[in-house]
Amino acid sequence: MRREVIVALIVVVVLVALAGVVLITAAARSETAGGPAAPRPEAPPDSSRRPAPPPEPKPIPMAFGREGVADAVTTTVERVVGKGKARVALVERGDARWVCIVADGPKRYAELDRGLSAADFPSLAAAGFVPPPPHITRAASSIYRSVAKSAMNYDAARGDRIIVVLCPQDQWDGLALAWPAPPSQ
Repeated sequence: MRREVIVALIVVVVLVALAGVVLITAAARSETAGGPAAPRPEAPPDSSRRPAPPPEPKPIPMAFGREGVADAVTTTVERVVGKGKARVALVERGDARWVCIVADGPKRYAELDRGLSAADFPSLAAAGFVPPPPHITRAASSIYRSVAKSAMNYDAARGDRIIVVLCPQDQWDGLALAWPAPPSQ
């Protein structure tokens, strides 16, 4: 009797194995014949796939011109430094106006208004601009800033800012200065 039980168990195992082979073969034929494929279990969500971060905002190249406020500031600064020895770029940030005055100077100096940092203007450092020594700040930068404030009706509370850049005039054409990218909304 014991032998009969063992034989019966072997027969059952063989039959189950054959049934599995038949099912697998039928499913494979169905896929190759164009029939519906057996459903595949869904993969668990991949936590390493995160949405790509938004692209970094790009700095805005400074455009120097003689329209509107930029012309008024240029004309006023030229009365101090001399005709043709200053140029001005302007960008609006909401209600605020940011002005960059480039004036003829002995070396590459840049002075930022309050609330602005050198990290906001990497193009200045890349072009070799450094903060001016105190005697330059008192003599040139503060005068240009003062007359510019008057010409543009400067309002610090509105967010108006002035950058004074001194640079030999024969180097102006090679400057590639940029405003910081606007803050993302």
